[in-house]
Amino acid sequence: MTDAQEQKWHTIVTGACAVVAGAAWVYLLIGPVPGMSSSGDESLMPMQMARAAWGVTEGFLLVIMWSAMMLAMMLPSATGILPLLSRVGGGKNRGSTTLWFATGYFSIWLGFSAVAAALQLFLHNVGAMSRAMQWANSYVGAALLIIAGLYQFHPLKQSCLARCRSPLDFLMTSWRAGNAGALRMGLSYGMVCTGCCWALMLVLFVLGIMNLLVVAALSAVIVLEKMSRSGRQLSRVTGAVLIVGGLLTLAQ
Repeated sequence: MTDAQEQKWHTIVTGACAVVAGAAWVYLLIGPVPGMSSSGDESLMPMQMARAAWGVTEGFLLVIMWSAMMLAMMLPSATGILPLLSRVGGGKNRGSTTLWFATGYFSIWLGFSAVAAALQLFLHNVGAMSRAMQWANSYVGAALLIIAGLYQFHPLKQSCLARCRSPLDFLMTSWRAGNAGALRMGLSYGMVCTGCCWALMLVLFVLGIMNLLVVAALSAVIVLEKMSRSGRQLSRVTGAVLIVGGLLTLAQ
């Protein structure tokens, strides 16, 4: 590929990512909330959400909600690797290669979404979640913040972050030809990113799963960790902030 062709392809892929991520944000803003009453009496909604046990319908909506959150949070950070596929693969069949890689990558996060939704459904039905979709027990919430903060310093986190921060190195060392190879690479990269970011998702259970300011802040942290020069230092600063936040919650 010439430089002009590569720049054009980079623009196309980045634009497609922006459109999909934007659609995910729109769903989070206006989409249905699991357990929300359809009676029209908004004053009764919090009480109904708190009392009623959730079933299959709410579980399905939870999976959709978590999937939209993962698209909104993880897709921007994937713009570092998706345009590179054609460069490493010589530009051949770049469209199908990118599509299959993205399919593998987001299959991992869709699986993560299903697990997170199942956990939230269980916690709601046993009364462990508040009306604001937060962990009701402040001690547990504090422990989750501390765990998430400590993981930011863990060697596994730092190892996964190093691979996420070097997408070209990942492709050079993990390249597989063909659509099946692209799918395998996407699955592998998704696992690496999950190892990097899963603990940050615990913050949602503490500060509110549908708190879009928290979702936006975590998305920004993930992007900066992976794509900025000071990303490794930021991961440690984030860890320290989470640990302090957990300790302050315990003290209160």
